Amino acid sequence: MKKMRFYAAGIAVFGLLLTSCNNDDTPIDENITDYTANLTNTANNVIVANYGILSEKAAATVAAANALVIGDDAKLNAARAAWVNMRVNWENSETNLFGPAGDDGLGVDGNIDSWPIDLQFVQDVLNGTTPITANYVASLDSNAKGFHALEYLLWGIDGQKTASQLTEREIQYIKATAQYIANQTNSLYNAWNPASGNFAKNFTSASSGIYQSQINALEQLTDGMIDIANEVGAGKIEDPLNGNNGSYSLEDEESRFSNNSKADFANNIRGILYLYTGDYGTQSGPGISEIVAAKNPALDTKIKNAINEAVSGIENIPGTFTQAIQTNRPAVMAAQNKVIALRTILESELKPFIQNL
Repeated sequence: MKKMRFYAAGIAVFGLLLTSCNNDDTPIDENITDYTANLTNTANNVIVANYGILSEKAAATVAAANALVIGDDAKLNAARAAWVNMRVNWENSETNLFGPAGDDGLGVDGNIDSWPIDLQFVQDVLNGTTPITANYVASLDSNAKGFHALEYLLWGIDGQKTASQLTEREIQYIKATAQYIANQTNSLYNAWNPASGNFAKNFTSASSGIYQSQINALEQLTDGMIDIANEVGAGKIEDPLNGNNGSYSLEDEESRFSNNSKADFANNIRGILYLYTGDYGTQSGPGISEIVAAKNPALDTKIKNAINEAVSGIENIPGTFTQAIQTNRPAVMAAQNKVIALRTILESELKPFIQNL
């Protein structure tokens, strides 16, 4: 099963007037009607930049996988750390599952991040005799490849696998799956990169792109934020919390083998922060936040506070998510409510604001 998952442009204004950092050290022009700087910064310095780092981390995961040998726990732990490090940027990117990442594009999301995985299918591959290459992995059902198949192979069902328990065929599967993920993330980066596929042009030149206007492009970004907030609250948290007739369902917990679930969820919400503010890594530039702050500063503050509260709520769930859905359900529900509150603000307040610019 796959995971769950546009007013004409106004008067041009010089880019200097558009630039407003989140620390409010630059005056905000309330009359801006050209959002080129906001869309360009968000597309290039947030989305494309994140995909570039994701691709680099996927390549590092390939290197760590290729170094695996039976019995060497240090190398197994290095491969696990590479998986976790790569996972950060993928989860940050789930605000942009439109375009190349989606089923109407390259289908990367479904190809590498389907959940839950089919453990029997994975075992059938391990029991087979076909050489496991990246091309072979590409031919497999989505529930036997990608992040979570790799996670399972690295950690085992209970997260306690040791390097001495690895088999040569498992290492073959690990190497091929890491390479497949690297191929997919590199294709995704190239599809967005202005130097190649340039899907970013649909935002940097929105009036002549598939969105037909800057408002529509901003609405697409807003929808992306709404969608991932909904997925975290109504899917990633809800399904394992209540998926067994109102009781917990361990098999529905994403990233449970590595106990990385809470980090996954928090990094999804951080992705909303990056897309909303236009700030990512060391780059600070105009995003949707500056547009909102110019006309409705109270809403801008409300959105930022809701994002921070959702991240804090998730991170403050005690212990692992696996433990919490069994023994600390109120804390999980409190975090879920904060994510749902964020989604509601984005959907009922931010989206109408964008539509009425």
